[in-house]
Amino acid sequence: MEKDSLKASRWITPLVWLIGLVFIAAAFLKAWDIRQFAIQISYYKILPGSLDLPAAFFMVVLEAFIGICLITGFQRTLALGAAACLLLFFLAATGIRWNELKGHDCGCFGSFDRGGPASVLWQDTILLLMALVTFKYRRRTLELAGRKIISVVITLLCLGTATYSEIDARSKVSSVDQTAQGQLNLVIYLSSTCPHCIANSERLNRVGETPNLPPIQTYLAAETDAQIADFVRQGDLRIPYTKIPFNYLWLMTKSVPVLELRRGGSIVTRWDGDMPSPEEVLKAVEAARTQDQNQK
Repeated sequence: MEKDSLKASRWITPLVWLIGLVFIAAAFLKAWDIRQFAIQISYYKILPGSLDLPAAFFMVVLEAFIGICLITGFQRTLALGAAACLLLFFLAATGIRWNELKGHDCGCFGSFDRGGPASVLWQDTILLLMALVTFKYRRRTLELAGRKIISVVITLLCLGTATYSEIDARSKVSSVDQTAQGQLNLVIYLSSTCPHCIANSERLNRVGETPNLPPIQTYLAAETDAQIADFVRQGDLRIPYTKIPFNYLWLMTKSVPVLELRRGGSIVTRWDGDMPSPEEVLKAVEAARTQDQNQK
C-alpha cells in the first residue's frame, strides 16, 4: 500500500499543478476582457444585471486564488474542495440554463473560448474528475517555496488586468459618445439577440429615411457576423450601422432598443422600448433646434 502511494505521489503533484494552472489561466483570460465575461454571466440569469460585473471580478479573484493554492500547496485540501464545488456549480447552472446558453460562448476561458454549453460540460467534467482523483493523495504533493510572493504576484496580475480591461472599455465607449460634440444627433442602440429590436426595425428604417433630421448613428451589438446577418434579414434593417461588442453596448445603455436625441454628450430626449414614429422624432428635433436658436 505504501509503495502504491509512493508511485502515486510521483504523478499527483504535476496533476495538481496542472489543475492550478488551468484555474489561473481561466482567471487571467476572463480578466483580459472582464466586461465580456460579465455579459457571459448575464446569460445564466442567476443575478440581477447590476451584479454581473462585480460577480465577474469576484470569479476572477476566486479562480486565481484556487489556482495559486493548488500550485503553492497553501491550504491545498481546501482549494481542491473549493475547485470541485465550483465546477459542480458550473455544471449544474449550465444544465439548468442550457436553452438560454445555446448560441453563446461559454466564457470558461474568457472571450478566447468559443464553445457553447456543451463545451462547459466536457471541460468542467474533466477538471472535476482530475480534482477528485488528486484529492485522495493530496497530502503527498510537494509545496513551493516563496508561496506568499507567488500568490501576491498572480493575484495582482489578474486584478490589474481586469481593472485595465474595464478602464479601456469605458474609454473606448467615451470616445464613441463624443463623435458629435456640440451638435444635435440621433443615436440608436440595438442588440442582435433582441426580438424587440427586430420588431422595431421597420419603424427605425422610417426614421432613417425621414428628411431634415440630424445625423443618425446606429450601434448594433453582436458577437458574430452571423448574428448581424440574421438580425438584418429578420428585421430588414436598411439604415447604416456600426457593429460593436456587447460589453460596449451595456456601458452605453442598460436596455434596448433605445433612440436618443443628443446635443453633444447630453441627452435631450430618449425613447426606450417602443420606438417613436418619424413625426414624433421630427417634432422633438424641431423643438431642440428652436431652443438652440433662442439661446443664441
